Amino acid sequence: MIYSELNGNWEERGVIGTRIEIAKGKICVLWRNSPVLETSFTVKKDSEKLILKLKDNSLRYKGDSKEYATVKEISYEGGKLTFVEVFPITGESTEVLEKTENSRYGNYKIVDDRILPLLNGKWKSDDGFSEFTFSRGKLTLRGQTIKIHALQYNSSFDSGEYKIVDDDPSKNDRIFDFINMKFSGGELTAVIPVCDAPSIDVRFHRI
Repeated sequence: MIYSELNGNWEERGVIGTRIEIAKGKICVLWRNSPVLETSFTVKKDSEKLILKLKDNSLRYKGDSKEYATVKEISYEGGKLTFVEVFPITGESTEVLEKTENSRYGNYKIVDDRILPLLNGKWKSDDGFSEFTFSRGKLTLRGQTIKIHALQYNSSFDSGEYKIVDDDPSKNDRIFDFINMKFSGGELTAVIPVCDAPSIDVRFHRI
């Protein structure tokens, strides 16, 4: 039996932590937007509760062969998803998740087709220290290339400002040495975070 109410994206309200994505009998559990479990599942109905029976219940960070925790139970009831995991040292932990319209990048929609072509070419910081090359949805700096996205805030009001982010949402708003990269009015800006000192605002111009 198909339980369509399970399909969608789930997060704990107001918390950047666990995210669960469910579609077509597959489930992806993410921690801070990095997948830690991807598996299939079946559903057992217990009165008003739907219990997801996972094919695999081991939670692992990317690149690790050893699990850091296991999923004890994932269940749905009353429009909410209850996620119970067990850690080797601290024991059981429970989170209650609700459906969200947020993408893995937060309350934004991806607008690559409209914005990324506007960035194509070379950009240099006003101080002359950094030079970017944008091409076909990728950004290159000092011989290193990453895939990027352009994001627009989910709002009826269009500010004309777009975030430029790494394709990997777990990078937490960081692109190489920069954070908070934005494109607005034909201008590209970013911030260099500095430990124990004020951050540095950087502006880029085309070359």
